[in-house]
Amino acid sequence: MLYARAALLLTPMPRTTPDEWAAKNRRYPASSGLPGPRDPGVTPYVIEWMRAIADGGKYRRAVLVTAAQSGKTDAMLDVIGSRLDTRPTPVIYVGPSLDFVRDQFEPRLMELFDQAPTLAAKVARGQKNK
Repeated sequence: MLYARAALLLTPMPRTTPDEWAAKNRRYPASSGLPGPRDPGVTPYVIEWMRAIADGGKYRRAVLVTAAQSGKTDAMLDVIGSRLDTRPTPVIYVGPSLDFVRDQFEPRLMELFDQAPTLAAKVARGQKNK
C-alpha cells in the first residue's frame, strides 16, 4: 500500500487552473443552494484571484475584497484541492478564528478530500492530517 501511494504521488498530473480542477472534481450536496457539480462561473470575480494564487510565484500578493458569503471559502478550497492534487506540497490555512476553522472550514475540507477521487487517495485521514 505504501508503494502504491508513493507511485500515485509521483505520477505527474496535468496542470489545470483551480477553477477547471474544481469543475471536474467538486460537487455540492443536495442540501446546498446549487446542488450538483461546482460551477466557478457562479462567482466569476474569484476566478482571476484563484489563478493568481496558483500561478507559482508570479505575483507577490493576491488580494480579494468582497462582501460576506460571496464564495471566498469555496475559492480557497478550490486552490487547496487543485494544488494538493496536481503539485502536492504542504499547505497552511489561517482562518479568521479557531471556531471558524474547526466548525466551518475543516468539515468542508474533509468533504473536499472525499469528493476528488485522485485527491482522496493521496491524503492521510485521521489525526495524521492535523
